[in-house]
Amino acid sequence: MNNYKEKAKELLREVETRKAKATLAIRGYEERFYKKGESLSAAEAADWTSKEFMELDLRNERDAVYNTIVALEILDPDEAAEYIAAVGKELGLNEGPRR
Repeated sequence: MNNYKEKAKELLREVETRKAKATLAIRGYEERFYKKGESLSAAEAADWTSKEFMELDLRNERDAVYNTIVALEILDPDEAAEYIAAVGKELGLNEGPRR
């Protein structure tokens, strides 16, 4: 069972890492546009929009991985949520545990 737990955590880390990259890129655009008042080029605006859609897709993927791991009883819901939160914080996100 420990192999399954380790693999489950690897999958959660992988999807959370990809989501974090998109989230941090979005925050960079938001910082420039909203807080600094900078205008973005058409290419930057298009990239921002694509990152928003990518983040939604990755969030759905993370939720599917989480739900599958919990449904198969590889990790309990609290353990999986706490692991996601710890990885998110490690990657520079401020999300709390998902419940």
